[in-house]
This record gives sequence, structure tokens and C-alpha cells, in this order.
Amino acid sequence: MSVAGLILAAGSRAAWASQSLLRYRDETFLDTLIGLFVERCQPVIVCSGARRPHPRGHPAAATFVTNEDYQRGQTSSMQCGLRAMPPAPGAFFHPGGSSA
Repeated sequence: MSVAGLILAAGSRAAWASQSLLRYRDETFLDTLIGLFVERCQPVIVCSGARRPHPRGHPAAATFVTNEDYQRGQTSSMQCGLRAMPPAPGAFFHPGGSSA
């Protein structure tokens, strides 16, 4: 059984959707995060909000879930992502651009 990975990409101000698509070393920031997570975690969950970011390099490597309550802040995104996660011995998470 592997440690799960959770990337919080909802952001209460919807700016993260565009920030996550900024280029970093020939990939978007979100693609870079997903790539790093899939090397170490299984499964990888990306929790997005109103504007779902669309990764280019690793879309099949992660499961995307939408936090309908993203305006309630980072805790609601964490809860949404954890609900989508199957049982795992632990979880590694990155706050991404969530700005609560």
C-alpha cells in the first residue's frame, strides 16, 4: 500500500487556475507537481475549485475532484480531497495555490 498524494488547487480567489498553468522548466507548475507526486505517491488527487486547471503533461496520472465549497477556504479543499482518497497509510499534500 502506498502513501497517497493530494494537491490543493482550488484557491478561494480562482487565481490558482491560471497560476498553476504558468511555465516552469518546460512544463506548467501543476504538471511539475503531478509528475513529482506520481513518482512517490499512489493515487494522486488534485482538488480544484470553480476553475479547474487542465494539466498538459500528466493528466491521466492524477484524479481530479472539484470542491464546490472552495470559497470556504483551504480546509474545505483538504476535506474534499481526503474524501476522494481511498484508504492509505498516509498522505502527502501540497497546498498549491489555495489561498484561504
